[in-house]
Amino acid sequence: MPSSLSGRLLLAASLVLAVFVGMTALILEKAYEASLTRGVGERLEAHIHALLSQAEEIRPGELSLPQFIRENRFNQLESGLYGWIVNGRGEPVWRSQSASGQDVPRPDDVAAGETRFEEVLDAEGAGFFLTSYGVLWEGDNEAESRYTIHVAEGQEDYRQMLVSYRRQLWGWLTALAAVLLIVQYAVMHWGLTPLKRAAEQLQAVEEGRSERIDGQFPFEVQALTDNINLLIKSERAQRERYRASLGDLAHSLKTPLAVLQGATGSASDDLVQAVNEQVPRMNQIVKYQLQRAATSGISALAKPVDVQVVAGKIVAALAKVYVEKGVQVEMQVAAQARFYGDEGDLFEMLGNLLDNAHQWCKSRVRVLARPLSDRTGRQGLELCIEDDGPGVPLEHRERLGQRGVRVDSRVPGHGIGLAVVVDIVLAYGGQMQIADSDWGGASFQLRFPV
Repeated sequence: MPSSLSGRLLLAASLVLAVFVGMTALILEKAYEASLTRGVGERLEAHIHALLSQAEEIRPGELSLPQFIRENRFNQLESGLYGWIVNGRGEPVWRSQSASGQDVPRPDDVAAGETRFEEVLDAEGAGFFLTSYGVLWEGDNEAESRYTIHVAEGQEDYRQMLVSYRRQLWGWLTALAAVLLIVQYAVMHWGLTPLKRAAEQLQAVEEGRSERIDGQFPFEVQALTDNINLLIKSERAQRERYRASLGDLAHSLKTPLAVLQGATGSASDDLVQAVNEQVPRMNQIVKYQLQRAATSGISALAKPVDVQVVAGKIVAALAKVYVEKGVQVEMQVAAQARFYGDEGDLFEMLGNLLDNAHQWCKSRVRVLARPLSDRTGRQGLELCIEDDGPGVPLEHRERLGQRGVRVDSRVPGHGIGLAVVVDIVLAYGGQMQIADSDWGGASFQLRFPV
């Protein structure tokens, strides 16, 4: 079954048209065959009346006809038209010259005034149309004699006419069906153009080339596009309000924490130590939970983010932070690589992974990114951050990739960043794997589905 709407409609129209053309051809063929058969019967009956008009009774039970019949086919051997006359005792009293050597089965009991039309086969299986007519002949001395006149015609011409008609009928109907299919396709293409245009504009919104679906559509489609535009506007506004609220919450929590930390100046050493230990930890927890809540996750209406631009900004910023280390960053980011999600989420993932790589590397870091496409043209993304550091021990890799790893169950030395990265990747339906890089360090591989 075709996956496209136009393909389904075209297939359905083709099947309906094929059934219609087939049934029409069969009906017309049967109608023509019946008409042709009826014409043969009427013609044979006319030949019988013509023979009667030329017949004369010599004596009771014996008729005479001219040597040459007006219908010349009766006078020609194997002409396809044959005639016989038999008396009431079933004895032949006349046979046309064309019937010499022919043995066509004939009925014996045909009542006077009765006309019987039928199809018969001779001993060799050849088909004939046979019309028989019963006659009650009154002679000069008022003696009545019974005769049966038989006229037969071969079916060769009849079959040839049927074959010729069938060939022409199917040829013309096939040509008509082809024309109708072309017209149907054109009408369907014209009718589905608004839907195709709406789909193209929606794809432009998904790819970030447009902010909304524009243009006039038929009223059946206009209601759909208006609702989609409303959904786009509502979804983006809701996301902005959500982020603003989280930002306000972060600022509200930071101030009390700063006051609490500043109030330890006159406290005892034990209290100062406890506060200094717990306040940074609380800051970490707040940051982590806010980041998890702010993660947008999968959205078909998200504007695509250029990975090359974001990665370049992060690498430039980290070069200033780790200027003394002199880290060499190798960028292998495809120009077509796009992240279909929130730009802040991409900054958070790349920032944490690149910061971790700069922190643990000896001198080299590599950033790889390439798009993943399917047959519809939609894109996913594959990211990889590698370094030449000590790498991640095997016993810790699986735990780092598990859903739900929290602050108090994190691998020492990797900080809060990796937990945030894992949560963001899972929010977008992606996967993260940790392996060894070509340089012997860690390789963090992120894969986001199409």
